[in-house]
Amino acid sequence: MLDELITSQEDIVRAAEFGASHVELKLMKCNGIRDMVNLVEFVNSVGLSVISGNGFATEATSILENSIHLQLNHLSSPSEAIGFRKFGAEHHMEMASS
Repeated sequence: MLDELITSQEDIVRAAEFGASHVELKLMKCNGIRDMVNLVEFVNSVGLSVISGNGFATEATSILENSIHLQLNHLSSPSEAIGFRKFGAEHHMEMASS
């Protein structure tokens, strides 16, 4: 799987040429929602799987990434759009210990 390097269709083609089976797309690395949608569709068209999400994104970004993932990827691969849960867990742990 290739992660941080994937920001364009050219990167996806190179990943396929290198034999990757998955690429990870992050909304913050794309030029907006439409660009991420186009990249997910392109990844699917070349036969790779998409893992979407950013482990350090806000809740709003995670919701957008998961929405795109669910609508276009049909749950065929995982999502890592869980940053808001990490931050939430840390916040709850801090609150419990004080």
